[in-house]
Amino acid sequence: MPLDETVADGWGPDAELEPDAFDEGRVLGDRFVLGRRIGRGGMGEVYEATDGETGRPVAEKVLRKSKHRKRMLLAKVKRERELYKNMISELKASARKLRKMIEEAEKARYALKGFSKMKRRLPWPVEGRLALPYGSYRDPKFKTPVFRNGIHIRAKEGDIVRSVYPGKVVFADWFKGYGKVVIVNHGEGYYTVYANLSEIFLSKGDIINKGDEIGRVGESGTLSAPALYFEVRYKGKPLNPLHWLKRKKG
Repeated sequence: MPLDETVADGWGPDAELEPDAFDEGRVLGDRFVLGRRIGRGGMGEVYEATDGETGRPVAEKVLRKSKHRKRMLLAKVKRERELYKNMISELKASARKLRKMIEEAEKARYALKGFSKMKRRLPWPVEGRLALPYGSYRDPKFKTPVFRNGIHIRAKEGDIVRSVYPGKVVFADWFKGYGKVVIVNHGEGYYTVYANLSEIFLSKGDIINKGDEIGRVGESGTLSAPALYFEVRYKGKPLNPLHWLKRKKG
């Protein structure tokens, strides 16, 4: 088998060789032994090289290492895929739990009205830009279909998050899959969800106005960067927040 140019230190296309460098049996470096000539290549004579310790051809050793690296890589990808599937399953379970919680909160009617007329009129809950939209998409790495119930707004860590409309706080605590979360009931079955917060300023039962401070932007596990996760829901069902927020200029 031909000698891989990257195997022996100092052996490559730019190596300077003495006239007798190709003597059969000559030791290359610390342990490689030059064997018989087995043909010609683009750079001249091609010789077989063996490992002086094992006696195996160097190319065979390189091939075994290559196969081992490939097996390790495939095992790593499989582990990552399983972790990703588990994460998606947990997020789906958390989303179902969140919906059920809102449906339970809906039993205690809140008299406020007007949210239904606010399409494309609500202010953004934090200064920033849209990082991930609402809806179904296919994960680019694992090709897994996923549905996103809200939007991720990229912002600066610690930025103030504000209520988009008056309402009553029905949840203000940590929630699995969402981090620190505030959920506000705006009446008529409408709710907004503010997640990935680093700090919460409100408590359950608080009555708030439009623009009141809810908390601070924290780290998004999805983006691995500071961002707010924001949802709009009607009787527990997620709606596209971009249909409710004011259009960004530009």
